Amino acid sequence: MSKNVKLGGGGKFSRRGFTLVELLVVIAIIGILIGLLLPAVQAAREAARRMQCTNHMKQLGLAVHNFESSTGKLPPLDLNIGHATILPLLWPYMEQTAIYDVLENWRGANDASSGFGQDLCRSDSGAGDFFWRNTEYMTDELRENFSAVPYVKCPSRRAGVAGAPLTNTGLTHDGVTMNGLKSIASYGPFADYAPVIYTTYKSPDCTDFQWVGGEDTSYALSAGNFSPFRRAKIEVAGDERTWQPRDAMSRWVDGTTNQFMFGEKHIPIGMLGSESTAWRHDQNYLGATGGNGRDWAIGRAVAESCPLASPRDTTNPHRFFGSWHAGVVNFVMGDGSVRAISTTAYAGTLGKFAHVSDGGTESLD
Repeated sequence: MSKNVKLGGGGKFSRRGFTLVELLVVIAIIGILIGLLLPAVQAAREAARRMQCTNHMKQLGLAVHNFESSTGKLPPLDLNIGHATILPLLWPYMEQTAIYDVLENWRGANDASSGFGQDLCRSDSGAGDFFWRNTEYMTDELRENFSAVPYVKCPSRRAGVAGAPLTNTGLTHDGVTMNGLKSIASYGPFADYAPVIYTTYKSPDCTDFQWVGGEDTSYALSAGNFSPFRRAKIEVAGDERTWQPRDAMSRWVDGTTNQFMFGEKHIPIGMLGSESTAWRHDQNYLGATGGNGRDWAIGRAVAESCPLASPRDTTNPHRFFGSWHAGVVNFVMGDGSVRAISTTAYAGTLGKFAHVSDGGTESLD
């Protein structure tokens, strides 16, 4: 049995469509709300990415301390020009033992040395050796594994750019093709973090500062006795090449809380993985080289004339530290903590946190 239901007041419910004006008003209101909400959503996403970046860098700091606890020494800056840098040497202490073992057990047909005894940034494509562009021995799966280590990437910056291209045209700089020149082109996977190198060089634009130095030297130049990490002790006997870490943590006379270890590399927006700028900004982190072991190819410099760079700064050279986080650059301190340093921080103050024994008292706040 059905019932008739009356609307309040005895009136009847009437239907009518929106007029064009009313529809436009509704659309405008929705657009305004989206416009108000979008920046908040983007800010929340960036905050999450920055937190993840901080966590990645904390893993680097933890790996250094685990390395030191295991060996009694600090990890080395590198194992000589073109050979392994500090980042792959830390893999076993970052849950990346499997990919570390691939490097350590690699046998090259054209290189008497094996594993970390090899040049890890060769730009040619010879069979058997550890060449990034070697399509016979270096498979796509291996390249993907080397590029997928999460703790060397900033999620605010690195999305989809795994490593140097495999083209035959090679990397170029200022119109000069660098293909086949291992002293310039550095083929391999990319990273967003780099070890800190202290330098006293005072070029007005911080360009072309000094060399890291040859194998097992005194480090009298920019890497000197003042950077947090130095090259390993190398021993060569016949075809065998071995290395040992050089320094104990006690070398950081100023204390771990006053010491920079790693920072975010300056890579301008729009220049990730670009063939025309890979030599200047993006670098293979396995065994980066710059011909004679230039500092910028292995790490980044902190010096009086080297301020922190902003994400869109394409004028500052590749020697700087910089991030894609608004207004700050993350640094890993010697105690394993991560500090967000303002891009306006005075470079001279930053230099004191790169120097292991300057004895100065400074504040980053």
